[in-house]
Amino acid sequence: MTINLIDFSFSRFASFEMDTEQLLQKIPELQPSEHHHHEFIDGYPGELVPYTVLSLNCITFFILRKILFRVLPSYTHLFLYELIATLELCTDCAELGVIFERHGTLAYFIGICLCSLWWCQVFGEGEACPNSIVEDWLLSSKSLFCKHNFIKLFAQGLGAFLTANYLNCIWCFHLTEQHKSHHLERCETALQVPMIYGAMVEAMVTFISRYIALHSEHWHTNVANYTNSIVTAILCVAALDTSGGFFNPILASALTLNCKGESQYEHFVVYWLGSFFGSIVARWFFILKQRAIKLRLD
Repeated sequence: MTINLIDFSFSRFASFEMDTEQLLQKIPELQPSEHHHHEFIDGYPGELVPYTVLSLNCITFFILRKILFRVLPSYTHLFLYELIATLELCTDCAELGVIFERHGTLAYFIGICLCSLWWCQVFGEGEACPNSIVEDWLLSSKSLFCKHNFIKLFAQGLGAFLTANYLNCIWCFHLTEQHKSHHLERCETALQVPMIYGAMVEAMVTFISRYIALHSEHWHTNVANYTNSIVTAILCVAALDTSGGFFNPILASALTLNCKGESQYEHFVVYWLGSFFGSIVARWFFILKQRAIKLRLD
């Protein structure tokens, strides 16, 4: 009797399964289909998506600056400069990463050059990088946590923290395959070499970038902007296969902290200590050179 019951149960289940399959065949819209999931923008329009996002990003933050600086009192401007500059830098660089994944090194290089030129025009007093604060503290005996520096550091940290939320608001639409993967999957580290080597690379590219930037303060504005933009792009591309070429601790943490492939200790050593070391040495060399020039003139 038990066997008959079992046979009866299986026969009923098999019959139900066959009926279900027949029903699905007769009603195609009930069948699981990829068309029910969000499709990427394909073809030529799809190739323009990251550039469109990048352009809209710049326009959004430009308008935001105009509105907030007119509405809010002047004592908030330092905070706003740093907050918006940091948020714009980090989100733009994230989208530049999408451009690199889709269109390669040349498009990435051109994108960095153009974005850097734009940042030179709109960042104002915002630096979106803590290196100069540390330089002033160690080499100019300025207080590390004075009110001015505290506001800048707090704004930079907040901008880096908000970066992930801002990016998710864009990437959640899954306009490209890269947007979908970045939105749904855990990020991966940009560090592709051992920690010490990575720290040395970050120190070197930060040194070059900072040393040229310090000298460019005495150049014509347009010459300085174009030079710094091209140098930044060259250094970013040169360090792609090693540390990723951030030479900015805030930027590196906003985009890669807690990503797969590196510990927090490795991240701190490579992207914070490495960058600080390169920046401090560049500032020290610049000070020595300025003193030597002054003595020669005297």
